[in-house]
Amino acid sequence: MQTQSQTSGKYCHIWKYNHIWKYNHIWKYIHIWKDSQKYRGTYPPLSSLDRNRSNEMPHTPPSSHGQQPAHPHAQPMRHTTTMPVANFVPSQSVMYAPSQEDYQNIVTNDGDNNGGMPPGTQRPPGAMEENRVALRHNSSGQMIVSGGDMPPMMQSDTIAWLQDNYVTAMHISIPRNLLHTHYSEYALSRGTSPANVASFGKIIRSVFPDLKTRRLGTRGKSKYHYYGIKAKDTSPYQYVYRRGGIIGENNNKDGSLSDSGDSPKRIEDGSFHDDSSVTAQEFLPERDPEMIASESASFIITYPPIPWHDLLPSTHISHDAQQMVQAYVTHLTDALQAVTACSFQSIEQLWLMFWRNLTEQQLSVLTVEAVMDSILLYDLIFFQKINALLIPNIIMPVTPKLAASIRDFAKHMETWMLAAMKGLPEVLISKRIGLASVWSSCIRGHTSVNHLAQAARAVLANPDTTQQMIVDWGRIDFLDIEGQVQWTYGDIGVHILRKLRDGFNDQLVNEKELETFVVWVQEVVAPSQNLTSSAEDLGTKADLLVENLLRMSYIIQLIIRDLTLRSAASFGNFHLFSLLLNEYVLCMVDTAKLLQRAAVLCAGLKISLQQTGLQ
Repeated sequence: MQTQSQTSGKYCHIWKYNHIWKYNHIWKYIHIWKDSQKYRGTYPPLSSLDRNRSNEMPHTPPSSHGQQPAHPHAQPMRHTTTMPVANFVPSQSVMYAPSQEDYQNIVTNDGDNNGGMPPGTQRPPGAMEENRVALRHNSSGQMIVSGGDMPPMMQSDTIAWLQDNYVTAMHISIPRNLLHTHYSEYALSRGTSPANVASFGKIIRSVFPDLKTRRLGTRGKSKYHYYGIKAKDTSPYQYVYRRGGIIGENNNKDGSLSDSGDSPKRIEDGSFHDDSSVTAQEFLPERDPEMIASESASFIITYPPIPWHDLLPSTHISHDAQQMVQAYVTHLTDALQAVTACSFQSIEQLWLMFWRNLTEQQLSVLTVEAVMDSILLYDLIFFQKINALLIPNIIMPVTPKLAASIRDFAKHMETWMLAAMKGLPEVLISKRIGLASVWSSCIRGHTSVNHLAQAARAVLANPDTTQQMIVDWGRIDFLDIEGQVQWTYGDIGVHILRKLRDGFNDQLVNEKELETFVVWVQEVVAPSQNLTSSAEDLGTKADLLVENLLRMSYIIQLIIRDLTLRSAASFGNFHLFSLLLNEYVLCMVDTAKLLQRAAVLCAGLKISLQQTGLQ
């Protein structure tokens, strides 16, 4: 049994060390000392402090007969002078004082101060460095990422592929899984094993340091996207991102922008698990003039050079024609600035100023066929490029005010063009008005599809609505409809009907997103023939699209009729999707017609269609 003096000395001993740790900002020690049985193998007993500090704090050694050692505050030690608390520094062998490197480890390991190791023990040198990724250069000057699980040669190859195909772009998001799929295809084509998503994410962030990650999509179907990157115009993946509206002008209005790694991850049983399936409500941003203005700095239209010496043998005429077309390119640059500022009304004044102030020398070459074709080709490139600037993604939201301004511009542009070109050659006026009419129809169709797409997106995001549509779709008498289509359009019509029946049901049952829906529409109406980019084949493609549009419209009319007779609860939603299908295919037809005109003009000017960048 302990005496009262020994008990009092014990608690004084505890108080003293508690006071010491308080002044040294180490609060754990008292708790660890009280539970010393658990940490006996790691932390020495308190008595070792006295043995390590014989010059600082004298003590009485333990008795050889097993008696309790005399405490410093006991009667025999009254003459001992203790050291002031403020000057006492505990032994480094006992004290756990985090260093600057330890604090770095704390941040790296998300709160685990030593990577799960007991306090007081040290992590092996370089252990934390295995998980750190840094950008460096090898002996050949190639940029590689250290800390990854890829060989340096594969890293250099991957970095070169990223630099060749992608570029930094504000307000642009592309799906992370799609980008990794393209990379995997590239790696396999070179006979190498592709890295996983996490390792690939480290490499892409070394190439694009400002790249961010965010989730986009409706509740329950959101996916991770890389924000701040897009495919280059020269990249073979550019068409893949744009054709189905996959690439998006995304700006998360709820502020849920992730600056972290590729995706939030949780650790269970020592392994990483991707939480990409977590439901999240994302609000797709609306494209507005401010967003367009922010992209205008990097938006440049390149016009292909015209081989004047091959087209016009006369040196004098060739020089005048070249000067006229060069002046027109300068005029288009001014018009582009007005478009990027969304000042569409000023375009009327720009047209008037240019066409009313031509010199006699410039007017004399307007009747030359090569000059007219050059002006028309540059007009077509200008129209298509500003279309890509105003509505780069046909199914992404656009503010109602911007959509109204675009439609108003498309409505009045033919009138403005006629007024500006009054008195000029009729052939040139007729050709420019015809081209403007097709483009005007195309841009108005884009705004219509854009409006319908937002309503359709809301329908697909509602599980109750889609479930009712599935029920109503299953009640349609497709056998009766197939008989009518067979009698009207034959086997081709029946083939389109079956693709519509099975494909639309798959979209609803599997809860596909609108981007997937649009890609499916393209597959339904796309011509089965393998067509080239020649003017003849592009004209054939436009004609086939029109024929498939007529067949599809007839089939949809029969389906809507059946739903009407059955008083389907989701009739309004099916009518919405029928409008979206028709408008989208009409846009495809207009685009094909514009490409056909571009191919004809390029053939006359002896340049390739690829030089225009319209494909």
